[in-house]
Amino acid sequence: MVGGHSNRQRYRSIAVVVAIALVLGVALTVSYVLPSYVENKVRSTLARLETQFGVAITVDSVDTYGALEVVLSAITVRDPKAPGTEPAVLRIGEIRVDVDVFSVLSTKPRLRTVRVDKPELHILRRQDGTNNVASWRKRISAWDMPEIEPMSTSSESVLDRIDPRLPVLKVSGGRLVISDATLERSLLPSFAPKQIVLSNGSLTAENTSMMLDKLELKVVATADIDQFGGRVEGNLLYDRRTRRRRIMLTLPEPCTIPFPDGRELTIGQALWSGGRTITLRDVGFDSLAQVEEIRAQWKQLPAAGDTAFRWSIGDLSRIELRKPVIDSHALLLLASWRPVHHATSPDKKLPSLDVSRKPVVGTKKRPKLKVDKGVAVRGALKATYEYLGQRILELAKGIRKSADILPVDEVVIRDGRLSPGPEQTTFSMQFSRTDSTSSLTFNTDVQGTVSSFKAKVAADTGDIQVSADVPELPLARLEPYAPSSVVLNDAKIQKTALRLQYFEEDQSVIMDGDFHLSGLTLQVAPVASVPMENVSFGGNIRATYSPVEMKMSVAAKEFRFGNVPVRGQFDMTDGLGEPIVHLELQVPRIGAQAVVKSLPKALIGRLSSMKTSGDIAWSLTLDLDTRDMNSLEYDSEGHEYGFRVESLGERLALNTLRKRFKHRVQEPGGGIKEFTTGPGSRGWTPLRRVSEWMAKVLTTTEDGTFYRHQGLAFFAIRDAFVQNLERGRFYRGASTLTQQLVKNLFLIREKTVARKLQEMFLAWHMDRHMTKKEILALYVNVVEFGPRIYGIRKAAKYYFDKVPADLDPLECAFLASMLPNPKRYHYQFRRGEVTEAWRIALRRTLEVMVKRKKMTRRQLESYAPYSPRFRERRK
Repeated sequence: MVGGHSNRQRYRSIAVVVAIALVLGVALTVSYVLPSYVENKVRSTLARLETQFGVAITVDSVDTYGALEVVLSAITVRDPKAPGTEPAVLRIGEIRVDVDVFSVLSTKPRLRTVRVDKPELHILRRQDGTNNVASWRKRISAWDMPEIEPMSTSSESVLDRIDPRLPVLKVSGGRLVISDATLERSLLPSFAPKQIVLSNGSLTAENTSMMLDKLELKVVATADIDQFGGRVEGNLLYDRRTRRRRIMLTLPEPCTIPFPDGRELTIGQALWSGGRTITLRDVGFDSLAQVEEIRAQWKQLPAAGDTAFRWSIGDLSRIELRKPVIDSHALLLLASWRPVHHATSPDKKLPSLDVSRKPVVGTKKRPKLKVDKGVAVRGALKATYEYLGQRILELAKGIRKSADILPVDEVVIRDGRLSPGPEQTTFSMQFSRTDSTSSLTFNTDVQGTVSSFKAKVAADTGDIQVSADVPELPLARLEPYAPSSVVLNDAKIQKTALRLQYFEEDQSVIMDGDFHLSGLTLQVAPVASVPMENVSFGGNIRATYSPVEMKMSVAAKEFRFGNVPVRGQFDMTDGLGEPIVHLELQVPRIGAQAVVKSLPKALIGRLSSMKTSGDIAWSLTLDLDTRDMNSLEYDSEGHEYGFRVESLGERLALNTLRKRFKHRVQEPGGGIKEFTTGPGSRGWTPLRRVSEWMAKVLTTTEDGTFYRHQGLAFFAIRDAFVQNLERGRFYRGASTLTQQLVKNLFLIREKTVARKLQEMFLAWHMDRHMTKKEILALYVNVVEFGPRIYGIRKAAKYYFDKVPADLDPLECAFLASMLPNPKRYHYQFRRGEVTEAWRIALRRTLEVMVKRKKMTRRQLESYAPYSPRFRERRK
């Protein structure tokens, strides 16, 4: 018994010693052998990763602590072919790994927890277009994730390859830097900063299943977006048993993106659910635009190509905006954005307008002439032609720019609204692009009336087609962008169907179709001194523009100005040189009163109350070679069909001029001079009591055809027109005595087309209803001969202390010489005698009267030295 007990005691002691030895052996192994083994294991793993991904990995140190806690410090991953100055692709401050001690000697040790501190991933697009992650693309392509829908099931993916015993991964202090150094900004949009940084990133990934052979993966990540003041959150849930997964990437709080022009883009919320669509909600661009929802779709995610991050802009396939509210001014922002050329469309630049001299196609070579006169008119026509050419090119560029401005193949806007504006006015847009064409459709819905605008650009030729179909569209919203001379508050387009074609090869344009505009207000000072309101016109038109031929033309068929039908043709050749102009206008037979009602009141003034009967017709043909303004040829012809002026209204009634009436004269300073005149009035001088020389002088100096014309001297109008063209300004009016009379009696002092038209009509009407003697008597009694000196009686008394009947030819010639500017020329009287130049002019007037046999040579010589003797003035 004693021996047996002793043996048992000995065996127990041996067991204790062996156990202690094993513990010491394990301790020694853990302390001295395993760290070296683990470090070798880590470095061999890193070497295998270098070979697999073609990168260079460096680690400052690999340390083990406690129960196999492995710490890797200062890890750097570089592209071995990158320049030395280029930042590392990946930097990690520290990786701390807890290893299962019982698996450490296996070929695949099991990790319990992996903690990553301060990792920084830098994605760089170099200036030459390459990127620092391109070498990884082929090696990681096998890990590309197929399309994933929220909580969907699919075939095997990368998630199915994950070991259910994966360690818990925790990342803190992470940074993601995306930089684009290319001039084209192919990685980031042009309006975005050249570098975007996500900082303070954190991530946790773990298997939340209670059973080790199951995988319920949960990943939660967050990061700050430095430049935009926002935050991004990501969540991934995956159940391998059911193969159901949910991916959610969100901006949980508003994010602000600053633009170079000072404006800001805000995104209220962003959501990506793992598929090819990202949804943005409550998007605002300052006060210019607010969008309820934007859905952006990608062709691939991630996309193939020369960079794994091309999806950030290059592979967008579709953008949809729902219920955007856009300020009208926001549309102008498109003009300031640089277009992004589509990869499949040719990178063509629109040529500038060619202003070099080219032969005019289809015309004979013209001989060289002196071009001293008419420079202003030629310059104005040339500038107009060149302006139209430049605007056409800008329009073409704008359409091309609109086709290239977004790096997507399709853009859709639904239920949009412009602000400010009525709720019932909406718009929609659809842009689509293929390898051959880019097309844009824009529709507006105004209280149920839909207008459509379409544009199509050919990718190979650059040719453009534009069409507009507008049943009715108010233009008030465009008022801020209209020229100052145009008011669009009440204007609208109606019954319009226009087509425009632009051919890039020769920059030519063809536009044709129907166009109607109503309610327009025009403020054109040379035409009328007051706005022309409610102007309406439209009809069928065809216009062509050809820089090669230096020619433009506009043809109007079935055109109407108000209710007046007008047919016309305008052609201009050699538009960039010395233009040749051809104009044809025709008003077919129409009721005269319809013409009166159709013309703007500002254009016809007091004639707007005129009552007429019968029909009229009119035609005009004009040809002008601007090198020689005297080449002007025109033919104006009017026809009457029972036409009669029933009434001009009380203010224009000619019968009132046959008795006493009050004559109101507007002084140059704005004052009004009023006096009573007319037959029977105290200051009236009948024509029989006026020297016969007065009528002879007036019909020599002011109106040589007074007794032959019908109120208008068309040959004089033609000569005056030529002189005005030569001087490039209003120089001569070619008014007859009758026109001067109606201007004094009925019209205000202004040099406008409106006043001239009224003057010409009233002169024609007066000549038909009054005798030449009545007209001449009115003229000499109301015309101004000096400052506030109206009528022949006051003039004869003031200058010569005579009655009108006693005036001699020289005195009458002097009074006639005052008529062009009586206040200015009054100095001739104040100085006591006329100047030498004035004396010569008076002699020439009398010499013309001799040639026209209105006086004899002896009478002429009797008035030498042709200096009238004024009355003596009191000192």
